[in-house]
Amino acid sequence: EIAEDASKVFAILHPDDNDMIVASIQESAATQQPWRLEYRVRFPDGTVRWLFGNANPERRADGTVLWHGFIADITEQRAAQDQIRKTRDRLAATLQALPDLMFEFDSGGHYLDFHAPQPELLFNDGKALVGRSVDEMLPADAAAVFHAALAAAEANGVALGAIYRLALPRGEHWFELSVARRAAVPGEDTN
Repeated sequence: EIAEDASKVFAILHPDDNDMIVASIQESAATQQPWRLEYRVRFPDGTVRWLFGNANPERRADGTVLWHGFIADITEQRAAQDQIRKTRDRLAATLQALPDLMFEFDSGGHYLDFHAPQPELLFNDGKALVGRSVDEMLPADAAAVFHAALAAAEANGVALGAIYRLALPRGEHWFELSVARRAAVPGEDTN
């Protein structure tokens, strides 16, 4: 039925996606490359669904194109992706609002990542931190405080209130160090 009259399909294409869909189909037909696209349809009752189209074009002797493929409803997957994106964006905004220096380390004391809303409070250039060890980047007395707190956090899950001093270009600063073991992330290597 659709091969004879595709207007029923085109009638439900979401108006915001219509031009993109038509252009992608025309390009696939012209190049004979596979057509793969995520797009929306809107039904007469107002329901909007996300679809994934995947088809291979075959040019027939009469010049028309026959499509071999499928269209799958991916609405739930898109909703899940949107929720993950919103959660990630919300967590990133929360992190950006925190005024404290925050660091992520491996169990050997190597910097994995950091958050420094006041970079002038870093003892070394932040760009040089990732992949380096605390022993390389901090004076020995501050590194010793860190290692003691790391060991306590490994044993107890958390170490709070360790104090150390750093001589920064802006002058001497005192810092309070708290270390907590991060919860396991499913599917992530913990080494």
